Amino acid sequence: LDSEAFENLTVSSLSLQNCGLRSLSYEVFRPLLNSRSLTTLRLTSNSLTTLDARFEPFFRNLSFLSLARNPFICDCKLMWLSRTLQRKRRADSDDAFPRISDDRLPIVLDDDHPVCESPNRLRGKQIVSLTTGDFFCGPPQMRALEVDFSDLRVGHSKTLNMTGVVLIKCAAQGSPEMQLVWFRRDRRGGEPTRLPGLRQVAPGVIEVSISHSLLAKNSNIETEDTGEVFTCLGMDTYGNTSADLSLRWPTLPLPSPLPSSSTSSNRNLMEPSSGDSKYLDSDKGQFQSDRLDEFFFMVRSHFPHLTSSVTTMKRASLFARNK
Repeated sequence: LDSEAFENLTVSSLSLQNCGLRSLSYEVFRPLLNSRSLTTLRLTSNSLTTLDARFEPFFRNLSFLSLARNPFICDCKLMWLSRTLQRKRRADSDDAFPRISDDRLPIVLDDDHPVCESPNRLRGKQIVSLTTGDFFCGPPQMRALEVDFSDLRVGHSKTLNMTGVVLIKCAAQGSPEMQLVWFRRDRRGGEPTRLPGLRQVAPGVIEVSISHSLLAKNSNIETEDTGEVFTCLGMDTYGNTSADLSLRWPTLPLPSPLPSSSTSSNRNLMEPSSGDSKYLDSDKGQFQSDRLDEFFFMVRSHFPHLTSSVTTMKRASLFARNK
């Protein structure tokens, strides 16, 4: 619609049906709102997915409103419309008998009620019948991170390269449509890559196994592990939340030669020397947040030399470090 389509006009009934409208500009309709002359509005069979909340007083004062057959996205942005239609239904029911002879129809037939096109859980449901519990307002919130090193064991090997595997888990709170993903990048500033193999273990909770080639110390080889950063990202209609998990992998001492009498490789696990018996621990004192009681970080470890830290989108940090 042209920005001045309704300037200096007095309109009591307006029909914009089957016009292919994808959006409705509040500024275009402002002259009609100010004139208080419009009583009937038909917007049936267009391509409207949402409506500006500023239309609420405008719609509330109409005698007749039809919004049927539009592919509405029933997210938090449309909560106001559900409440407005509910108020109109109650008001029209109260006024039905006094206005029985009026030529204006105060209550829209059920077949002409606007319904939700998405999300899938609300598809086909009348907007007027939605409750507060059907809407999820506000961005998602990160609730917990867990790093499990308990299965990380390295057996004796004649090679310098060994692979370590740990499990990382992320939990966030949001709408049923919230998406959770893990990204991986190194500390050198490389582009993050999405981690494959994600497993959803519960609503709003995902986990993934990560592996890394562990280098053994050797006096003839200079090795340096700059570490990696893993980002859990929760995406929702109203925003996103994220937490960074920083891991610095260990450089392992070369194993001692195995006794010739050894028969079981399962028992030949590399153990830390007495001077390196440091294990991961968590320190909640480093976490600064106004929702500390709702964020939880857990480290499960029996492996030395690993350093881990967590950073939320608020730049708060929680460290798990060697002590």
